[in-house]
Amino acid sequence: MKFWEDVSKTATDAANYTVKKAGEFTNVAKLRYRLHIAETKLACTYEGIGRLYYSAVMDGDETMEAISDLMADVAEINAEVEDIKAKIEETKNKRVCPKCGAEIAPGSTYCNKCGEKLE
Repeated sequence: MKFWEDVSKTATDAANYTVKKAGEFTNVAKLRYRLHIAETKLACTYEGIGRLYYSAVMDGDETMEAISDLMADVAEINAEVEDIKAKIEETKNKRVCPKCGAEIAPGSTYCNKCGEKLE
């Protein structure tokens, strides 16, 4: 009887682990999709800045206010991209060095690549 209980517990543990990992994979996939959308928005915003600047130079227009607004958008989108990347690494139980971007172990005090002291 003990043998079947052990087999049943092992099968249950394996199923629970599989469900947990599938959930983590789904979360990472969703975050990567959000990251792709944010990076696409960023590229479009950079393109908009370039078009406005080109127009200003060619036509002599005063479009600096519109360019400044787009540059503020770039700052917001960059912050969103960094936040999503951090969430992806957190979901994968990994940390990233803020200085060099290297993957580091969760309990590390210093970066293995550049030596940066971590919080």
